[in-house]
Amino acid sequence: MRVGFVIIALLTFNGCDYTERFAGGKLNGEVLPTPNDWSFSDSTMLVQLETNPKNPYSVNIWGVGIDSNYYVAAGQASEAAWAIHIESNHAVRLRIGNSIYLLEADRTTDMNELLNVTTAFEKKYGSSQEWVNTAWVYRLAPRTDSNDN
Repeated sequence: MRVGFVIIALLTFNGCDYTERFAGGKLNGEVLPTPNDWSFSDSTMLVQLETNPKNPYSVNIWGVGIDSNYYVAAGQASEAAWAIHIESNHAVRLRIGNSIYLLEADRTTDMNELLNVTTAFEKKYGSSQEWVNTAWVYRLAPRTDSNDN
């Protein structure tokens, strides 16, 4: 009991919500249509991404919107459970605030697209974000199948 209190206290004093460190399950919120422009998300530093619809797995993650697409990246992709889930099922749910968007994640390797994503990460999060160049980058776009799962 005392150890748990100490851990929560340390995270609180460091200005960090404990939920940033642990994966969760199914996300709650209002399902909205996918926007054509993600610029409203520029001020949201952490979003939640849910993968694995049959056994929902969600994580807090950085992301950037570029025009009609939203992008997330896994720096240690071979170790990121959410990225592994996407490789077997592309259906994801993205939560920004209390809004949920039903999306499809596709990995991009196009160098021009990756350059734009890296630039957007640097603009939003500051400093060099060169790690995006070697990450597994996923383009989140509207689902072709609109089932909420």
